[in-house]
Amino acid sequence: MENLLVSGIILLFFVIAARRIFSRRGCGCGYCHSAFGGRVKIHDIGGKAMTMAEVKKGNFYIIKEISGDRRFISRVTSAGLTPGTKLEILQKGGGLPVLVYARDTMLAVNGREARQITVETAS
Repeated sequence: MENLLVSGIILLFFVIAARRIFSRRGCGCGYCHSAFGGRVKIHDIGGKAMTMAEVKKGNFYIIKEISGDRRFISRVTSAGLTPGTKLEILQKGGGLPVLVYARDTMLAVNGREARQITVETAS
């Protein structure tokens, strides 16, 4: 009888955990959204928000939100650009892609993609 009770409690735990992981509401705060809804967003950090296309070379930023279709969000997040990630802008302007350094990786983000990524100034 005890084993059945323990198994039931463990199963209930996994069901609750799975609902939180696969929920489309994020954490339930009303601000977060999952990649399934076309946006990935974190809570307000407090810096000045702008798109990655508006950033300045040499400054540090934190990714706040990624907008776009599933394919774009999947590609960008698998490359390490996820909400909350701190990044440094290495190159910007002149019709060239935005070159960023984040998570010990250098990435080039074209202009269209840069307009879909919202960042805040890192403090």
